[in-house]
Amino acid sequence: INLTHGNIRLFSSPWSAPAWMKTSGKMAGPGEVLPNLKATWANYYVRFFEEYLARGVSFWATTVQNEPLTTYAPFWQWQATNWNATGEANFVANYLGPALAASAAARNVTIISMDDSRLYLREWADVVFSNPVASSYISGVAVHWYFDAVAPAELLSATHFAHPDKFILATEVSANSSS
Repeated sequence: INLTHGNIRLFSSPWSAPAWMKTSGKMAGPGEVLPNLKATWANYYVRFFEEYLARGVSFWATTVQNEPLTTYAPFWQWQATNWNATGEANFVANYLGPALAASAAARNVTIISMDDSRLYLREWADVVFSNPVASSYISGVAVHWYFDAVAPAELLSATHFAHPDKFILATEVSANSSS
């Protein structure tokens, strides 16, 4: 079954690189992908898409990481991998973008940046899209709809006008989220 036909388009969003690939050696809590394993991590994405496609399921897109900045919060205990905007841009430009482009199963998978709180949206987009190679691989940014009091919805418009060739996709939201 190809679920990208019709009204359903799937995207993936990893929560963590495997523990053995991270500086912390743990899935949960802080940790970055070890520098010598970034190509291996990019190939995990490719393998994920290959395995699904082999079973008739194709994906429209992937984010680089779900909530890449949350592990900088004290006592973070969920699965995550640290990325800042510059690190994500470099990972996409040098590893993930080329790996997906080289794969018959993944070359049409759209890359989405950030996938974190709207609080970081404009700054993150400015940094990532200032890297011309990363920008050529990334089609848009994903945002979580939290912190309305400090990150008003106007940030969406400001980011759109700064980067009109990129889309903005809400990927996580809670009703009446004011904190």
